[in-house]
Amino acid sequence: MGYLTDAYARRGELLQGNYNDTLTQLQGQYDYGAQGVNENADRAQQQAYLNYMLSKRDLPQQLAALGINGGASESRLAGLYNSYGNARNAVDTGRNSDLASLLNTLNQNKSSALQAYNSALSDDDARKLAYQMELEQNLANGTAQILSDKYDALNNLDSTYTQQMAALQQAQAQAAAKAAQSSYSAGNEGAQLNTEQAQAALASAAKAYRSAVGNGFNSSQALDKALDDLYTSAWELGLDDATLEAIAAQIARG
Repeated sequence: MGYLTDAYARRGELLQGNYNDTLTQLQGQYDYGAQGVNENADRAQQQAYLNYMLSKRDLPQQLAALGINGGASESRLAGLYNSYGNARNAVDTGRNSDLASLLNTLNQNKSSALQAYNSALSDDDARKLAYQMELEQNLANGTAQILSDKYDALNNLDSTYTQQMAALQQAQAQAAAKAAQSSYSAGNEGAQLNTEQAQAALASAAKAYRSAVGNGFNSSQALDKALDDLYTSAWELGLDDATLEAIAAQIARG
């Protein structure tokens, strides 16, 4: 009976060791994936900041060249900052979503590993009890024998159990690899004014204003004509919204 007890004690140690190793592997794979997510997100944040600083540096000169200044210039600069903030928020949203998904996979795999471990312990308890009953019956019948073939099998873990644990590690590794390849966009590229388009739109709007005045419209009506022309030009020239807003603000200020 002592041999049986010792055999199951050793088997319990094998199960515990395998379970602990599985948890270590799962955590390591999560850490790898999370590191990749954070590194990619940090690079996108840095790019968003670089885009903002370059645009902030170049925009005043571009606005001045177009005769856009004062409130229109300040509004456009504020728009750059808002765009930068939106870009950072978008990156953080993607980062948090990917980290949450990866953590959810880790927790699910840990739960499955614990369930498999507890199930293996329960199976061992039932098997040990069956062996004890068999041994006691043999003793009562005077035919006791060491069940060496059965005891030797206890020195190895069941393949079904080890395959379950390996599958959990593989699932976590795949999730980690996917997370580590996550891509995030700075989102605030192209924030500078298109001066060529802006100059063409300004010239067209100025022409519309002069034509309206020449046709007897007052200054307010002529300004409306100029703005109408500006929005038409914006569509024809493919003017971006940021440039359009800055020019419209300047024209409206007279």
